[in-house]
Amino acid sequence: MAEEKSKKPKIDLKARLGKTAAGVPAPTPSMPGTRPSDPGGPLQVPVASPSVDRISAPPSVRPSTGGIAPPVGIAPPPGLGAGMLNPFAPKPVAQPKAAPVSAEAQTIKVEVSEELNDERKKARRFAIIVGVLGAAVGLGIGFFAGGSRERQVRAANAIRGADKLELAVNDTAKKVDELEPIFKDIESSLKNKKYPTDQVAKLNDFTMPFNTATLKEANIGGLPADVQSKLLLFVRLSEEIQDKKKDLANMIGFAKPRFEEMWAKWAEKPGVEFVVTFTGGEGKVGGELWFVKYDDTPAKDGQPAKRQPRIQMDAKDFPTELQLKRTANASEAFKVARYAKGELPGANPQFVPIDPKTIPFNDDEPIHLPIMQKMAEIRMLVAGNDAVNFEKPGIRTEAEPLAAELSKISLAKQ
Repeated sequence: MAEEKSKKPKIDLKARLGKTAAGVPAPTPSMPGTRPSDPGGPLQVPVASPSVDRISAPPSVRPSTGGIAPPVGIAPPPGLGAGMLNPFAPKPVAQPKAAPVSAEAQTIKVEVSEELNDERKKARRFAIIVGVLGAAVGLGIGFFAGGSRERQVRAANAIRGADKLELAVNDTAKKVDELEPIFKDIESSLKNKKYPTDQVAKLNDFTMPFNTATLKEANIGGLPADVQSKLLLFVRLSEEIQDKKKDLANMIGFAKPRFEEMWAKWAEKPGVEFVVTFTGGEGKVGGELWFVKYDDTPAKDGQPAKRQPRIQMDAKDFPTELQLKRTANASEAFKVARYAKGELPGANPQFVPIDPKTIPFNDDEPIHLPIMQKMAEIRMLVAGNDAVNFEKPGIRTEAEPLAAELSKISLAKQ
């Protein structure tokens, strides 16, 4: 019997399982057994003892559900789930199927949702527009209310400023009257060969009461346009007088050394300043004008100029030779002999003095002329000109009508 058993053919499990899972052991079929007397106890399955003739297989791994797992690579038959392989697994409960929703109902739901979304968008848009309009209306009311308040404040300030401007205009019209006496004193002093020290000091102290600071403090922005234009003209005239007054004072101050030098020359008896030298010969004799060179010291560092005494024409000791120069400011001089007798020009240069009584002295004109012209310009700015076709604005022509208009505006506060 033992030989017969050993000659039984071996079973190829891999071929039987379809060779689907190489190396994966197949579950060991459970052996039939008897149920114990105790129905609640576990099922006892007798295990046959291994025999040397049988092929041993590794123990199968049961799934966690407690059912019998199908072999790896073999799907359960249709309609048979994995749980049905286990007779002790809980039976699946059939769930009732939901009633199908018709396409019409779905369409209505979508349409209603889109209408709701459109209404919500319109409502949001309307709320935003209302908010923006409300904010704009609020800002507009605030702007107009603030602008009205600002205009009222500016009008009140303009009325108060008109009162101050009227006083400043009248003060300026009175102030310019102080210039004419100063100008007359300057003219009188220069004519009498006296430097106008006091008059220059008065010019330096003189100040026009109307300027740009006066307009800034008065807030002229609230005044009528024509009044503003007249005020700007008035302040221009006032500041131009102030600037030209400074120029006049500086001009007289810088000319002081020249005035003193000229007056010193006038104080002394006129002397010989020019001579004539002769050149040529044989019917072609000509004369040239030369300057006599004197050692004068110009004014410097506040010191007055010093003049060398001039040679008098009728002097008994008239020099026989003089230092002559071609121009008044030339530094180079030549010694020339005075003509005594003989033919002219003679073998050597000779000079003949010119009588100073025959020379007109106009040296003071370049000094006085700029000063007189500057005073004439200031006088025009003060007086102006009302002549037809020759109108020229001035402080006096503009002050009276401007003050009258400012007075009319300032009376509005009462």
